[in-house]
Amino acid sequence: MAKITFIEEKLDKLLKGLGKAKVIDNYDFGKSRIINNGSPNLLVTFLSKEIKEDGVLLSEVTKLKIQPVDQTQDLRQSISRAIPIGQDISNHYVHIEDTPKATTVATTNLNQTIASYDIVTAFNYLSEDYDSSLAAVSEEELIPVLQRKTKRDFVNYRQNKQLPPINFSPEARRFQNFVIPNSGPNVKKDLNAEDILSQRPYYNEIKITNKVTNKFTNFINEIGVFDPMLNAYLEAPKTKIDFNVQLAQNARSLTLEAFNLLDWVNSPGFTIPDNVYPLDPDSVNASAMISNYKKYLFAGYVRSLSKGNFRSFEEIYNNHVCYKEDFVYSVDKYRDVVIEPKAQTFYIPAVDDTSIFNDTQIKYGQAYVYKCQAHYIIVGNKYRYENLKFDTDPEGNQYATVDVINAPSVVVVPFDMFQERLVTLMPPPLFPQVKFVTENNSQNKIQIYLSPTKGYKFDEFVEILPEDRNQSFQMEQNSMSRGSVIRFQTFPDSGLYQIFKCDTPPKSYADFADKKLTEIRMPYQSNSALFNDLVVPNTKYYYLFRKINAKGLVSNPTAIYEVELLKDADESRIVVTEYDFPKKILSQDSRRFKSLFQITPAQDQVFFDEEQTVLWDKSTMQGTIDNLNLGTASKAVWGKRFKIRIKSKTSGKIIDYNVSFKLTKNKTEEDF
Repeated sequence: MAKITFIEEKLDKLLKGLGKAKVIDNYDFGKSRIINNGSPNLLVTFLSKEIKEDGVLLSEVTKLKIQPVDQTQDLRQSISRAIPIGQDISNHYVHIEDTPKATTVATTNLNQTIASYDIVTAFNYLSEDYDSSLAAVSEEELIPVLQRKTKRDFVNYRQNKQLPPINFSPEARRFQNFVIPNSGPNVKKDLNAEDILSQRPYYNEIKITNKVTNKFTNFINEIGVFDPMLNAYLEAPKTKIDFNVQLAQNARSLTLEAFNLLDWVNSPGFTIPDNVYPLDPDSVNASAMISNYKKYLFAGYVRSLSKGNFRSFEEIYNNHVCYKEDFVYSVDKYRDVVIEPKAQTFYIPAVDDTSIFNDTQIKYGQAYVYKCQAHYIIVGNKYRYENLKFDTDPEGNQYATVDVINAPSVVVVPFDMFQERLVTLMPPPLFPQVKFVTENNSQNKIQIYLSPTKGYKFDEFVEILPEDRNQSFQMEQNSMSRGSVIRFQTFPDSGLYQIFKCDTPPKSYADFADKKLTEIRMPYQSNSALFNDLVVPNTKYYYLFRKINAKGLVSNPTAIYEVELLKDADESRIVVTEYDFPKKILSQDSRRFKSLFQITPAQDQVFFDEEQTVLWDKSTMQGTIDNLNLGTASKAVWGKRFKIRIKSKTSGKIIDYNVSFKLTKNKTEEDF
C-alpha cells in the first residue's frame, strides 16, 4: 500500500537545501557537511548539544559552526539568506497510510492489517409502516445503536396502537454528535452484538482497519479525560500548518489545523455541549479538584511522551520521521451530498486495529455520504536560531556560530481517510425456483409453480427491460455493489413474479425485452405462486422468470427453459430442458477455402445457341451431339488449361492453381 508523506513547508533554507547535499562524512559531532541552498555552498559542523528544562517540556540547544566553502564569498549575506534568526520554525514530518476500500485490497494485505475501510448496508427485514413514518423525522431522532429495541417495536407498533420507535425527547439533540463507547468506563460490550443489530430493519456498517498505536488514547481513557480532551480539541483555536503532501510522484499543498495538546492543561473546566453524547456521560460531574488532578496526570504523560519520542536537531537534519499515535476517528454524515449542515458526526476512539460502527439512524431510500478523518497525535518539533556570531580563525578564515533551540511540539492533526456515498436499499432478490406440471390428458394447458430462493449471492446484474438500467444505477451508488457484482438476497415479503415467453429460440436476453407474458402477485401470506399457461401441443416454447421484491427491485433471470407439451392419441406429457444461447464465434483458427474461392465459366461460355448451323433443317438431334457447340463466345474455354495465382496480402505466400475446363457430352442410346 502507498504511504502519503506530509513534509512541512520549511522557512529554514539551511535544511531545505539538504535534499541536494553532498555528504563529506557520516554525521557526527565535529564532522562537517556541505549544503547547497541555492546560494554559495556552506560547510556546516555540529559542535555540541545540551538538554535544558523548558517548563513542562524539555528542550535541546545545539551549536553549529558555519563556514563558506569559498572564502571569497560574503558569509553574512549567505547566512542571512539561509537562516531566519529568532523566528520559530515547526517541523512535523510524517508518513500516513492511504486508506483504500477493502474490496480493492488483496486478502493477504488485509491479513497484515493494512489500512482500509468498508461500508455496507445490512438489511434484516421489511417494515413498510416504520419507513412511511419517517418523512418528517431527523436522523438524530431515530433510535441509535446505543438503545436496545426489538423487531416487534418496528413492525407491530400500529397494531399495538403505539408511536413508532422514534426518540422525540429533547435528549435526541445529543445524538447530533456522539462518541461510540468502544473503550473507557462506559463501554458497552454488547454494542455490536448480533442479537441487537438483528432486531433493526437495516443499518449501515462502517468498518475501519488500521494498525493503531494507542498508548495515548488508552491512557486518557484510563484517567477519564477522553471527553474533555476531545471537546477541547474540537472547540479550541487551532494553529495552521502548511504541508507539502507527497503520494508517489504527485505532490500538492495542504493546510491543516493543529491543536497543541498542552493548551488543554491551561484551559478552564469543561462542560459537555447539549448536542454531544460523550463517551462517559457522568464525567462532567467530576469535582474541580479531581479535574485538576487529572490535568496534572495528563501533563505528566505528555511530558513523558515528548521526552521519549523527541527528535534531536540532528534527527531533523537527517529527515527522521515524527512519532505519531492514533487518537480518534471522526465520521461526518451528510444527506445526499457533502453540504452543510451535517446530519450527524460520530467519534470512534482509536483503540483497536479494527473499529466497527453500526449506524442505525438512517432512512430507507435515503442517500448518505460518510466522510472520515483520522486524528493523529504527532510529536514534532519547534525550533529557532539564536546567538548568531561571526568570527575568524587564526588562519584568517571567516566562520559563524549559531545556537538552535529545539523543543518538542505535541499536536493533534486531522488527516482525510475516505469518503463514501451509499443509498439505503433492500437488496434485489435471488431468482425464483420453477417447476412445470401438466395433467395426463391436458389438451393445451401447463402449470408453472414459482417459489423464492433462500440465501444470498454476489453476481453481475443482467438487464432485460429498459427500466432495468435504473436499478443498475442504484446498485452502482450503493454499497451492495462490489466492483462489477452486487448482492442478491431474498427476504420474506410481498412481491411479484415476472414471466417471459418466446416461441422461437432466443439468441440473447435482448430477445425477451418485448416478450413479457405477465406479472403475478404472491397470494396473501404466501411466498409462492401458481400460473396456468395455454400452449399449442407439440410446439417448443422458451420461458424465463424473475422475482420482484416489495421495493420494486428485480432479481437476475432464471435459466431459460425449453418447454414442449407432447400430446398423442391417449396421453399428454411435458418435456422441460434448460436452453443455452448459441455461442458467438469470437475467433477461429481456420476457414474452408471452398466457401471463399469459386471458379465457374462466364455466362456466354455456357449459353446454348439453338440457332447454330448444325441444327438447321433438323427435326431431331439424333446423330448430331458430337457436332454441337456450347456457348456463344468467340473464344471457348472448353478443352483449354489456365493457371490462377493467389497471393496473400499479409504473408506474401503464393498458391498456383492449374485449371482445365472440360466439356462432357452425354449421349443417349440412339447416338451409339
